Amino acid sequence: MMEPLRPTDSFTLQELASFFCIPVEAVIQAIETQRRNFNKPFYTIGDLAVLWSCTPQGINYILRKYDAKTLNSGTGKRRRNLRVPVSTVERIERQSSK
Repeated sequence: MMEPLRPTDSFTLQELASFFCIPVEAVIQAIETQRRNFNKPFYTIGDLAVLWSCTPQGINYILRKYDAKTLNSGTGKRRRNLRVPVSTVERIERQSSK
C-alpha cells in the first residue's frame, strides 16, 4: 500500500513532466521563465536564506562580503528589519557564479 502524498514530498523534473505528459525541456523552460518574471522589489534575510539554502547568519556574512546595500525598515533602537534590493541580489549571484 502506498503512502499518501504530503506537501513536503519532492519530485524530479522527469516525474513532474510525466504527470502532465509534456517534455522535460518544457518544464525547465517554464521554471526559468517564472523565475525571471517574479517581480519582487526587495528580499528579506529569510527570503534569501531559503533562496540560497543558507542560514540567516550566512546571509549576513554574504552581504558583508559583497558590500551589499540594504534598507533597514525596522523601527526603534534595537529592531533590525533588513531589505535587500533585487539588483543587489542579482549582482551577488552574478559575482558568485564567476
